[in-house]
Amino acid sequence: MPSATPGYKDNYQVKRFTAGLGDSQKAQIRASLTAARDTHNDTGNPVLIKKWLLTLPMDPSGPEMTWLAGAASRLKVPFEVEWRPLPFLEGLVTDYPEVIDYYLHDGHDRLKGLIADLRAVTQLPPAATGAAVEPGDLTGLLAPLLRALNRQDPHYRYEFEVTAKPPILFERPWLVASATDSQPEGYVTFHVYARYALAPQDRPIPVKFSVSGAELTPEAAEAVEAMLRYGRPVDLPAAAVRDLSIDMPGGLSIADASGGIKIGPTRSAADRPSRITWALIPPDSLQPVAQLVFDMEAPTRGPLGGMHVRGTDTTGVVAASITTDPPTDDHPAIRLSVTLIDPEGKPIRQVLPGLRFAGHFARPNRLAFGPEYGPLTAADSLPLPEPPPALRSQVLLYAEALSTISEYANATITLPDLPVLTADDFATVVATAGMLRGEAAFGTWTAIPAHPKPDQFDRSLYSVPGRVCTTQPLTVTVAGVEYNLGSAITYLPSARVEGDPDVGPGPDGTIAVTLVPGDNNDAIRSVRELSTDEVHDLIASARAAKAAAQAGEPCTAEA
Repeated sequence: MPSATPGYKDNYQVKRFTAGLGDSQKAQIRASLTAARDTHNDTGNPVLIKKWLLTLPMDPSGPEMTWLAGAASRLKVPFEVEWRPLPFLEGLVTDYPEVIDYYLHDGHDRLKGLIADLRAVTQLPPAATGAAVEPGDLTGLLAPLLRALNRQDPHYRYEFEVTAKPPILFERPWLVASATDSQPEGYVTFHVYARYALAPQDRPIPVKFSVSGAELTPEAAEAVEAMLRYGRPVDLPAAAVRDLSIDMPGGLSIADASGGIKIGPTRSAADRPSRITWALIPPDSLQPVAQLVFDMEAPTRGPLGGMHVRGTDTTGVVAASITTDPPTDDHPAIRLSVTLIDPEGKPIRQVLPGLRFAGHFARPNRLAFGPEYGPLTAADSLPLPEPPPALRSQVLLYAEALSTISEYANATITLPDLPVLTADDFATVVATAGMLRGEAAFGTWTAIPAHPKPDQFDRSLYSVPGRVCTTQPLTVTVAGVEYNLGSAITYLPSARVEGDPDVGPGPDGTIAVTLVPGDNNDAIRSVRELSTDEVHDLIASARAAKAAAQAGEPCTAEA
């Protein structure tokens, strides 16, 4: 409950010990005290404890009080530890008589009767507009019903809804169970919430049923296995459920019935969601080659002892999971999984970190974990899968090229639909990005329109091929959108001119000509100026690489 100190809580640890503290009772108290300490020290948990109050229906002896102080000291708890003995509990009886009424008198039976009454149809007054009934007429009725429904039970509180169709059930904080009753006019659903963390221990809700394997589809049988092993949620169809009995509170118990059951996910009370950095590091370093921050859900744990935890990175592009088999398996394994979440159509700057992570998610890289802002620790016990990684290298190469183009174009470019990407589109985008980074692109050409000035034009090209360089606009088209990236210089080792040699300059002072290949159609394109020797060397390297590729030989030449 809230402490007198803002931002802190007072933790009342209630135990039902009445006849002194033996070894078993002391062990339980130490476990509770340790859990409180770990909760307080957990930086990802918002709960800070001011006082931890051991509340027992007994008066402690001097040695028992000394033992508690010593236990707190040995555990190095960062908060105050005090007793709340029997007189304190006796004082609570005056303030909360419904608790005593529930356990010792007939409050439990009255609660069941009250809930039965509340489920009956209530006579409504005439609507203000003359209609039989309107939603506004129910406001004054439903609120008192909900208040009366939650007046007696010290363990659970209740909510209800009435729907025309089966309700949508989902995980909610403190929700213990939901029960839906099908009526001719619709569906009445009661949701049962724990009032405090240990309510299911103080008032358990045992569930008993059997499952007919013959009525389960292969997918449903697999889901049941995942629930037993890893605590994953499962929906059991009514046709497969037999002898269903649920001892629910509030008069909602079910005995020897049939119906569908939704179980899970099952989690430990100590498990919490977390935000963790996943990093991929090389074999000999802790310097990440890629990393993402993941919002991880609280782990689920199966009755057989397995565990499953999953999360999504903060960009919403990568989903990751860790699955641990039950220890009873002959060869329990730990499996890692990384998948992309529909990156197409998202801005390339958003998806690129996730694509890099997926592209490097393979050996020989290693996995490391750490807080969002803190050091990394290598997790060599969780080996990455063998190559190939979760993402093909060509996709990452293309995405890196799009990011470069987006930066130079000062425009938001989204990742296009990759399955419809052609080889020419891929090559053009990669080569264009390379030029923007200062690289030179080798290619071939057919004809280029040019507009030189008379004093910059070698008229011998009408008859004899020669070296030509021409400046052209640098553009690239991605998913049907053209982006202007300035200009690039095209170097043509062998070109000649077609056109009328006698034509004069136009209004802009230039001559319109067409360049066509001479002895070859090689070309080098670059955003920076290149010397004749550089052009020659680049063409020679590109030709060698092309010849080696056609012969099926490895080639280390760089163009």
